[in-house]
Amino acid sequence: MKNIILIVILFISLYCYAGFGAGEELNFSISNGIITAGSVNMLVEKSVNQDSIPMFKVTSKAKTTSFFDRLYKVRDLIEIEFSQSDFQTFRYHKKLREGRYRQNRINLYYPNLGYANYLRKDKKAKEWSDIRYDIPVPSHDIFTTFFKVRNQEFAVGDTISATVSEDAKTTTVNILIKSIKKIDTIFGDVDCYELEPQLRGTDSIFKQSGDIFIYLTADDDKIPVLLESEVIFGSFRATLKSYKPAEKTQP
Repeated sequence: MKNIILIVILFISLYCYAGFGAGEELNFSISNGIITAGSVNMLVEKSVNQDSIPMFKVTSKAKTTSFFDRLYKVRDLIEIEFSQSDFQTFRYHKKLREGRYRQNRINLYYPNLGYANYLRKDKKAKEWSDIRYDIPVPSHDIFTTFFKVRNQEFAVGDTISATVSEDAKTTTVNILIKSIKKIDTIFGDVDCYELEPQLRGTDSIFKQSGDIFIYLTADDDKIPVLLESEVIFGSFRATLKSYKPAEKTQP
């Protein structure tokens, strides 16, 4: 399951713009063949940072089922805080528990100063390591980058490029818009865009050993309904099972 959970959370982030807002909640089931391996929950809340900037806080929790816990237990937590106006990331925290693997990674962004701090603590480390690195302004982690990309207009045949700054590195990711296919979803059989993100060369946590395909409804909402991949072992699917829309803004 290692890396699969984080790729699924990246997949979920593609929904987070149109209709995005406080109170939104999405639930996905992860399966390996016919076996349900785990689940991912994402919740959106409002917050305000120390400079009184209106923020969104996204919390994603991933876990394996009790059966898979005996094989490879996963309990991952990702928290992202970013501005509501331009999706500038201010805090990006990954707390990973995958089998015997443990890691804490925190990126703290200071766009007004043009740099970020990358803090990391591995399982056996007694202290946090701290690296300062330069960032473009505005700057985004891998997830908020996809939040913005998802809001763009695109058509079959397009390639969307985006810059990612995290974990003391800045790089470019590409997303190919491959085709439109009919997909069986909780909304019925609907036309969906088929996207292929190219994540090689980004954070090592997204090491790619196979193709990843993401399916978004081919409408204004572009809801992510399915992810298919052969990233780690065999093939797996992440399927949208339920969602709660964002709270309506009071007039």
